[in-house]
Amino acid sequence: MEKKTDLNALNIYALLQMLRNDPRLKGLKKSGKNGHLNFMYYELDDFMPAATELFAEYGICPVFRIEVEPNGIEYAYLTLIRDNEQIIFKVPTADPTGNNPIQQLGSKITYMRRYLYIIAMD
Repeated sequence: MEKKTDLNALNIYALLQMLRNDPRLKGLKKSGKNGHLNFMYYELDDFMPAATELFAEYGICPVFRIEVEPNGIEYAYLTLIRDNEQIIFKVPTADPTGNNPIQQLGSKITYMRRYLYIIAMD
């Protein structure tokens, strides 16, 4: 008989570790292709449906934001929240190149979300 884990008894770190080992994250395929450097990468669509389902199942609320700190450096954050517990992932941003400011902003948000979620899900 398989023993069922009481998710409410676990802290956020134990839940994140269980999420990282969930079989639904195994075998995800990379659909992004960098033609210039010839490598494949995860697009948000490759893992976000599974990630959204898993975070909800494990009772973790992910919150993404980009902020400029008092020292003037811009950081992207992914905060995982469960009750009064948090895990914060933080990385500095970079300005994308391009002509259209809206596309540059969208590019920054998309890249930073993708990188932070991949870091969080290990």
